[in-house]
Amino acid sequence: MRKLLLFFIVIFSAHPIYAQTVTADPAITQFDLVDPDGITPAFANFIAPNKVLQIKIPVFNLHQANTIPAGSSKLKINLGRYLSVDPSFILANASLNNYFKWTSSLVGGNVEINGDVIAPIPGDFIGTAIFDIKAGTILGTSEIFADFQTTNHNTTITLADEDINNNTASLQYTVTTNPVVPVTFTKFSLTKNECLVKVNFSTENPVNVSHYELEISKDAINFLKIGELPAVNRIDYNFDVTITSNLEADQLFFRIKSVDKDLKFQFSVTRTIAGMCDEKKMTLLLFPNPVAGEKNEIVIKRKEGIFNGQYNISLSGITGKLIKSQQYYLNNVNQFNYVINNLPKGQFILHIQSKDKADQVNIQFQRL
Repeated sequence: MRKLLLFFIVIFSAHPIYAQTVTADPAITQFDLVDPDGITPAFANFIAPNKVLQIKIPVFNLHQANTIPAGSSKLKINLGRYLSVDPSFILANASLNNYFKWTSSLVGGNVEINGDVIAPIPGDFIGTAIFDIKAGTILGTSEIFADFQTTNHNTTITLADEDINNNTASLQYTVTTNPVVPVTFTKFSLTKNECLVKVNFSTENPVNVSHYELEISKDAINFLKIGELPAVNRIDYNFDVTITSNLEADQLFFRIKSVDKDLKFQFSVTRTIAGMCDEKKMTLLLFPNPVAGEKNEIVIKRKEGIFNGQYNISLSGITGKLIKSQQYYLNNVNQFNYVINNLPKGQFILHIQSKDKADQVNIQFQRL
């Protein structure tokens, strides 16, 4: 019997409880406070006492294939000193309750919403956890803090978090009866032409604003500041952004961050645009065409845009035989003269190509 017991001890010690490790990526991103309609943004630095709001927290599994196992993680949302779950809100019925078991508790005097992962969260998952919350009657400033924790507390599969830097988000808020009205973004638009994105936005009530920052992201989670404009006595602002190779993506996400003089800040809505350079199309006019008599020059003109940079211009016969090839350096012009000395009668093709080969076209002409 002792030998048999020793055998089982050896077997179990050689095989730990966690028989499998899976790598996934639980993540959250910057969350929003909105009015009870679920749409209208609420101003975090002015929450009236007894005000009911919604908090909307984007929840992700950013791993494309692997699930987040049940029992491996918890989403904890600490509401800070002056907010609590609205008493009329049924927490157990909150969104994503097919993946999370929602409960609440008091931690250090603050209300904390706890979401225990009770079902595998699929790879490439995007969802939103939404809760009705309510301000108290005590005035002050505090912070909502959310943390998507890997706990491995109730599973036989160990979760390894692929990126531990995308698990938290926070939002400072103030419960007050004396508001400082924050800036309002009345317009925010993006337009793109080839590799240039023009960002336009308008504001109202820019009281106490120090400056505006433009942020861009490829995944709507990790944003990079790429521009800054001082807040001056005007309504409309513009950024010009060139899509370089390190910015290219199928889709780019843009947002404006307004920063107050006391370093408080808020974000505009997020706008998206295709993140690759548009195909360049060069349309040319050539005149005179046909070329008559002893004329030894023709004019090549762009219908839209300009020539700017180095271009290779090749002249060929109609059969494709190359006659000559030259490099032209053109500086912000929409037309230039091309010499055709000693060219016999016949049909010819000009091939014009920019140095990066992205801008090119063939155009045919005749010499009489």
